[in-house]
Amino acid sequence: MNTIEAHFCGISSQSSIYGLTTLFTGESSHKILVASSKRKVYCIEYSKNQQSVIFSTREVQFTYIPGGAEIISMDAFNQACHEHDFVVGITFTKCVTLGTMSQYFNIYSDWEPSNKCDLDNIAQGCLSICLDFIPFHLTHTELIVDGVKEMVWLLSGSDLKIHLYREDKTRQTYCEEPSTTCFPEFAALDSL
Repeated sequence: MNTIEAHFCGISSQSSIYGLTTLFTGESSHKILVASSKRKVYCIEYSKNQQSVIFSTREVQFTYIPGGAEIISMDAFNQACHEHDFVVGITFTKCVTLGTMSQYFNIYSDWEPSNKCDLDNIAQGCLSICLDFIPFHLTHTELIVDGVKEMVWLLSGSDLKIHLYREDKTRQTYCEEPSTTCFPEFAALDSL
């Protein structure tokens, strides 16, 4: 199979396999978010027409990621019934004092349904959760509870646990819940 390079864009610093996520809009345009380890997030978008594929790259300014922070992982998903309402999760660590690090899990959402994908607006609506462990891989999954589907975050950490974060719709926030309630196989992990 012969392949050709369709698009190249440089980023300000390295990333990891956990710093990449896709946004499915259900249109002819597709978006990929790439997080560099040094705080910057880029949106690579491509759209197709009958003759060609058109690429564009731009930086998205996510709020509440301080200077000097190192992005560890990122993930995104669509809200259950709205194809343009994305929720983006970003984990990062930052140096507080010499030798002391703090870890955070920021969740970004527009919080109001929309009929278009406005990443700049999503990047402004942030819920920040302070973590007492170093985050590793951030992902999401769908749960069905009492016949109702919902998306939850799963975050593995340096404490050898997989943490589950679930939306509390009445308070418009996310709260950590024991992951072993829904995933009993997470009870005794020897390694991640």
